[in-house]
Amino acid sequence: MAPRNQRISHVLLLRRWLLLIGLGMQLAVGAQSDSVNWQIHYPDIKVYKSNEVVLESFIIETDKGTKPVYKADSKTIDERKFRYLSKYNQNLPIDSGKPYYVTMYDADDHLLWEGERFGDCGVGLDIEYYPNGKPKLIGHFKVNDSGSWDELGSRGYCSSMDGIWTYFTENGILSSTESYRDNKKDGTWTYYDQQGKLVRTEEYKENKLLK
Repeated sequence: MAPRNQRISHVLLLRRWLLLIGLGMQLAVGAQSDSVNWQIHYPDIKVYKSNEVVLESFIIETDKGTKPVYKADSKTIDERKFRYLSKYNQNLPIDSGKPYYVTMYDADDHLLWEGERFGDCGVGLDIEYYPNGKPKLIGHFKVNDSGSWDELGSRGYCSSMDGIWTYFTENGILSSTESYRDNKKDGTWTYYDQQGKLVRTEEYKENKLLK
């Protein structure tokens, strides 16, 4: 798990960057810090560090006897890195009965994705990153404020896109925004050119294109 001060610094930088590009996007919410509008929606949520790395370890025969081999995504690594990656290649608490926050890394410890989850369901903030560390998309799934975590799918709380989803180029330029309500297109969608200049807008209501 990333140190708390490191995560808070990351959020501060992200919020400042969003303000600079003028999105006017409201990042929710919470009272996890007196100085930061923390993005996590659920009190006392635990943060888990994981990775999308396929780890392998096996023994080979050499002229000098047996030798252990360690690999991450088919790339040979040393034992120290293997043990480090194994530490964070943990099983997430899918059956814990509580939402949790996941930070997902690659084999080189670059942040790929982070977000709020309950089992396989997105239940809040969702951010993807490019390999260079810049956000690729920032969005929200519908927040479960019902107090119950049973049958989320049938109640419309499992990975239901809700609010503004914002997309960026690899250079950090605003590419497009999408607006959803209860997993349906609803509101203004905007599209930008490679320089970040607005080129087109669309209006939706319950998945229907109005103009």
